Amino acid sequence: MKWKRIFVVPVLVLLLLSSVGFIEKAYAEKKVYKNKQYGISIACPNNWLMDEINERVLSRTKLVKFHIFATGRPEIELDIQHENPRFPEADISSPLNYAKTGIAERQKNIKNFKLIEGPTEVIINGNKLIKVAYRSYIFRFEEYYFLKNGNLFILEINSSPEVFDKFRGEFDEAINSLAIE
Repeated sequence: MKWKRIFVVPVLVLLLLSSVGFIEKAYAEKKVYKNKQYGISIACPNNWLMDEINERVLSRTKLVKFHIFATGRPEIELDIQHENPRFPEADISSPLNYAKTGIAERQKNIKNFKLIEGPTEVIINGNKLIKVAYRSYIFRFEEYYFLKNGNLFILEINSSPEVFDKFRGEFDEAINSLAIE
């Protein structure tokens, strides 16, 4: 009986150590975007392309975009929303109100807009975000709105519905990696 313990204990230790290495390897295989100015970070699979943009385009400052194909789809994008001339009544100090205004405007102006979910409050890493999911034309979108130091951030995921389903796991990993300090 003693020889079994002598054999089993080292095997269990080896299995435990190999699982720690597996976890470290899995984390190392991520591309991580960190923005110290805004205190946010997000990670995506290492095989995705990462473009740090940090450029104002119309009413948003685009911070980073992750995508897997040269065509840019599917993509995960993190932006800061500023005043929006298309939605002048939009309240950028409230993620929920901003999401509701965006839904109303899309329902009014986009023929084939279909709300899938939201606005719904979700908690990610202890932070409250507002989630909206919808289809428009040939794309499916998920948007997550949150406030940080008076700035309205939008984490947007978009792709064709078939590709969206295929990459659901990667999208969820990225969303769950979002850290707001």
